[in-house]
Amino acid sequence: MFTTFSFLQSILERYTRKGGTMKKVILLTILFVFFFIQFPISSTHGYVISDIQEVQTIGVPQNDFIGSASIAEVNFYEDDYNTKYIFPMQGMCVTNDDLIAVIDNGYGKIHVLTPLLQEKFSFGSLKDFVYPTDIAFYNNKFYIVDPFKREVRIYTKDGYFVKSVQKNILTSPIGIAVLNDFVYVSDYFSHMLFKFDANFNVVSEAKINFPLGVSSDSKGRIYVVSGSEDKVYAFDSNLHLIKAFGDDILTFPVDVAVSASSTIYVVDRGITPSGKPNPKIAMYNSSFNLIDTFGTLSSSTTFIPNGSFLTPASIAINSTGSVFVFDTGYYFYLESNPSAPFGYPAITRISVFSPSGYFITKKDFLRDSSNGILLNPLSASLDERGNTWVLNKGNLDKSEILQFGPDGNLLKRILKIGSNELPSLTSIYADKKGQVIAIGDNQILLFNTSGTFKLNLTNTNFGSLKKIIFYNGYYYATSFEKGSVIKLDGNFKIVSTFAVCALPSGIAFDSKGNAYVTSLSDNMVHVYSPSFKEFGKFGGAGKNNFKLYIPEDVAVDKNDVVFVANSENGKITVFTNTGAPLFETQSNYPGITSIELLDSHIIVSDAFHSVVRIFEIEKQYVDYAFTVSVNPPEITLSTSDFANIYILVTNTGTKKDVYSVDVSSTNRNFRVTMGEGNNFTLESNASKRIKILLKTVGDVKDGDTGDIIARVTSSYGKFSITASCSVRISSILTPSLYIEEGNDQLGNDISVPFYIKNAQGIRGISFDLIYDKNRISFSRLSFETEFSDSVVLTAPMDKGITVLIEFSKSNYIFGTQKIGAIVFKTLTIGSSILQIDNAKYANVVDIVKDFDSVFPSGITVTPYLSVDIPQNYTTTKESVTITGKSSLGCKLTINGNLITLNPDGTFSFKFNISAYTTTLTITSTAPTGEETTITRVINFAGKLKVTIVLQVNNPYMYVNGEKCEIDPGRGTAPVIIPGWNRVVLPIRAIVEKLGGIVDWDPRQQIVIIKMENKTIELQIGNNIARVNGREVVIDSSNPLVKPIIINDRTMVPLRFVAEQIGCSVLWSDKDKKITLEYVFP
Repeated sequence: MFTTFSFLQSILERYTRKGGTMKKVILLTILFVFFFIQFPISSTHGYVISDIQEVQTIGVPQNDFIGSASIAEVNFYEDDYNTKYIFPMQGMCVTNDDLIAVIDNGYGKIHVLTPLLQEKFSFGSLKDFVYPTDIAFYNNKFYIVDPFKREVRIYTKDGYFVKSVQKNILTSPIGIAVLNDFVYVSDYFSHMLFKFDANFNVVSEAKINFPLGVSSDSKGRIYVVSGSEDKVYAFDSNLHLIKAFGDDILTFPVDVAVSASSTIYVVDRGITPSGKPNPKIAMYNSSFNLIDTFGTLSSSTTFIPNGSFLTPASIAINSTGSVFVFDTGYYFYLESNPSAPFGYPAITRISVFSPSGYFITKKDFLRDSSNGILLNPLSASLDERGNTWVLNKGNLDKSEILQFGPDGNLLKRILKIGSNELPSLTSIYADKKGQVIAIGDNQILLFNTSGTFKLNLTNTNFGSLKKIIFYNGYYYATSFEKGSVIKLDGNFKIVSTFAVCALPSGIAFDSKGNAYVTSLSDNMVHVYSPSFKEFGKFGGAGKNNFKLYIPEDVAVDKNDVVFVANSENGKITVFTNTGAPLFETQSNYPGITSIELLDSHIIVSDAFHSVVRIFEIEKQYVDYAFTVSVNPPEITLSTSDFANIYILVTNTGTKKDVYSVDVSSTNRNFRVTMGEGNNFTLESNASKRIKILLKTVGDVKDGDTGDIIARVTSSYGKFSITASCSVRISSILTPSLYIEEGNDQLGNDISVPFYIKNAQGIRGISFDLIYDKNRISFSRLSFETEFSDSVVLTAPMDKGITVLIEFSKSNYIFGTQKIGAIVFKTLTIGSSILQIDNAKYANVVDIVKDFDSVFPSGITVTPYLSVDIPQNYTTTKESVTITGKSSLGCKLTINGNLITLNPDGTFSFKFNISAYTTTLTITSTAPTGEETTITRVINFAGKLKVTIVLQVNNPYMYVNGEKCEIDPGRGTAPVIIPGWNRVVLPIRAIVEKLGGIVDWDPRQQIVIIKMENKTIELQIGNNIARVNGREVVIDSSNPLVKPIIINDRTMVPLRFVAEQIGCSVLWSDKDKKITLEYVFP
C-alpha cells in the first residue's frame, strides 16, 4: 500500500466514530453554488409586481422639528463604495432677505427660518429626497442636491417645485453653489467639481478627491471642501486653482461659507478613528491664512453646552455677518469598524455666533418619543388589531417599545420593566396571536398587545438574537454570532438548534416549510428544507441590480414570493422562491432593517430616516410574463477547463407559455453547448432549469474574458429577456473537486461523474459525501479505465459516505481529469443535494491539503414511466391505443391531455391520428415537480383524412376527436361579425393542423398561408385576397368581409380560407358548429 493511502487511512481512523459517522472539521470555500440544486422547481406565484408604492409614513414630526439621518445601524461603507466622508452633511443657505434655509435629511424637508430661528415654512418630504446634503439660493430659487438620488432639485423661494435635473455625468451630486447664472456642483464618487450653465451644460470641471460642500464669495471665487485631503480648494469662476489650504488644522472638514467681508469659515466635524473628536469652525482671511477657531466638544451626547458642538455639519452667514451652524448630533468611529463613522442624532441644534465666533443663541431639537419621534427604529411589526409596534433606539444603550395606531398616532410607550429601563434590544415581533416579543442578547421579553409585561427570559444559549418569527406552532429566532436558528416552543424553551449560514439575520418560511435566512456575511439569502438542510442560495454582494448589501431581513408572501430588505443598497428586492429576479424598487430606502408582509402591504423600519414605512404592492396578473437568471453569474476557469452554467426560467404569467432559449458567447474560445432542446413549455408558476456546458477551446490565454449570454423568448408574449455569466481565464487556480449532477427515473441507477480540476500532481483524495439516504443509496464507484487500479475505501456515515481513493503511481492527477462516477440506487422520487465536506488531497510529496474549492451537485429521482409502443412506430390504422405504467400519485399527460392512472399505475390512451407523422410526448409529473418524459414518433401509412370541429365562441376545437386550443394560452374563439353573418378566427391552428405554414408581414399587415402548392395572401382591411398571385374576392355576396384585428389577434374569414386550401365546410346553425374535412393528397 502506498504511503499516500496510508496517510489517508489515518485520516479515516482519526475522524471516524462508532457507527461510521465522521465529524466535520474543515470549512471549505464554495467557489459557486448551484441555483437550487434540486430540480425541477415550481414557483407558486402567478403575478408580476408593477410597482411598490409608499402609502404611509409613521414617525415624521408634524411641527418645526429639524432632524438628521441616523447611521447607528448601517454606515453604507464598502470597499467599493467609500462613504467615509459623506456622513454627516446637512447644508444651509441664506436667502436675499436673510431667511435661513436648513436641510433636514432625516425627513427629507427644507425648513426656512427667520434670523431669530423662528420657522416660517417648510417644504419637501421623503418622497422628494433620500439624503439631501447641500442647498444654495440664487435668483429667488433654491437649488438642492441629493447624492443618493443623483439629482439636483430646484424650488421657488416659496417652496414650490420647479424641476429636477439628472445628468449622466453626475453620479453623486453632494455640494452646490450658484454664481452669476452658473451652477457649481461637486460630485462625490467621480471626484469632480463641475461648472454648468443655466441649462446644465458642462462649461468646465476640476478634479478634487471626495469633494463635499461648495460655496462662493463676492469676488467670484469658488470654494470646495475635499473630504479625504482635509483641505479647502479655492478656484476662480472658471475653475482655475488659486489655492488649497487647511490641512494643517482640519481633521474632518465638510462645509465652507464666506462672509461679505471675505472671511472664510470652514466646518470641521473633527471626527477621527483614533483620539478625541475635535469639532470646530476654522476662520481664514481672504489670503487663506488662519485667523482663529471656535467651538469645543460637547461633554454630553444628549445636552450640548452653549458654544459647543457634537458634530457640526453645515454653515451659513447672513448679511450682518452672523454665523449659523447646524449640529447633527453624536457621530463616532467604532473600534471594530474604523472605515467610516457611525452616529445618531439624539439631539440636533442650530447655533448662532458673531462674526468673530462668540456664541449668541441656539435652538435645540431633542428627539422625544413621547411626541412619536423615533430614533434608530430597528424593527416594526403589525399586530392583530392593526397597530404597529416599533422597537425604538434599537441597539443603543437602552431601547424603547412604541405602539402606534392604524392612523399613525402614538398610543403607548414602554420604557421600563418595573423599575428597570429596557435593555438594548435588536428586534420586535407581534405574533398576530395577542403577543409581542422583543429580543436581544441572550434575552426574550414578552408582552401582550395591550402592553402588559408577561415574561423576561434570559438564556446564554440564545446568543445575540437578531430576528424572531412564529411559524407552524413554533417560534424561530436567528442567533447572529452563533450562526444558528433556534426553534422555541410556546413557552420559549429551546426545542432544537440548527446550524445555518454565518451571521444570520432575517428569517421567513414559505408554504412548503422551507426557511429563507439572510446572511450579513456573504450577503445572500440561504434556503433550507423543513429539516434545515441547505439546498440553495441567491443574491450576493454588489451594487448592481438584484445584488444585496446587508440584507437585514426577509419575508415570504402566501404565493412564495421572497421580499428582501436590501439595507445598504436602499431597496426592497423581490425574488421568486427559486431565486429568480422579480422586482426591485429604486434605491430610495437606505437603512431598511426589518420587513413584514400583510396581504398586499409591506411594513418596514427605516433606521436611516428613523421612520416606519408602509408600502402597497401593486400587482398585475398578466397573461405572459417570465423571469430568467443565470448561475453562477461569474466564473473563473483555467486555460483548458469546463464548467456547467444553469439557466432558470420561471413562468410568472397566468397562462401557459412556450419558450425558446439561445445561448451565445462573446469570446469565440468559450464554447457553449446546451444539454437539451432549446424549446419547452411551462405552465403558469412553473420553472425549468437548463444546463449549459462551457468549455475553453483554441488559443485561450491567461486574463481572457467574455460573457455567456442566454436569451429566452416567449412565443406567446412575443418578448425576450437576456441574462449573462461573466467568464475569466486564470492560470492561478488551486485544485478543486467537481461533481456533476445526475437524474434518472425511479428504479434505475444514477451515475454521477466526478472530476479533479487544476491538479499539479495528486496521489490521493478523501471526502465526505452527504445526501438524503431516504432518496438514494450508495451503490459503488465506477472508474475511468486509466484509474481502474486505484485503491478505494468507503465507509458509511449517518448522512452519507466517506470516500478515500489512492491513484496508482503511473496515474497521478495533473490538470483536469474525469476520475469516474459515483453510482446510486434510486429509492424514492425527489431531489437530493450531493454536499461535499472534509475534502482533502495528497500531493506527490505526501503533503495533505484541503481542497480550496469544491463544486457540489445534486441528484433528481423522477417518476417511473414506461410505454409499450416502440419509437418510429408505423401503422395504417386511424387510431392507436397506447398503454404503459407510471409511478402512483403522479400526473400523467400525453400531448397535454390528462390521463387517468389505474390503481396499479397502468394506463391506456386511444389516440386518433391527424397527421402522417405525429410526435407523442408522454410525461409523468410527481407532486413535488419531478418529471419523466418519453417521446414516441408515429408514422401513418394510410390515406389520411382530418376532421376539425369548431364552435362559435368556443376557444377549443376537436381534431379527429382530440380536443385542443385554437389559440393556445390566449383563449381566442371563432366569432360571428355583426352585419357580416360570417365566422372569423385565428387561422394558424387550422392550417398547421393540416400541415401548412402561416407567416405574417407586419409592415404590410398581410397573412401568408402556404399549403401544398397553394399560397394565399390576405391583407388586413382588404376584401380582396391573392391566391397564387391571382386576385380573388373573399366574399362576392358581401364586400364587407375582410381580415380584421380583434384584441391584438388577426381574424380571417373561415369559409374562404378553408375552401381555398381544399376543405369541405359544413355549418350547423342550431349549435353554431363548423365541421371541416380535409383529405391529404
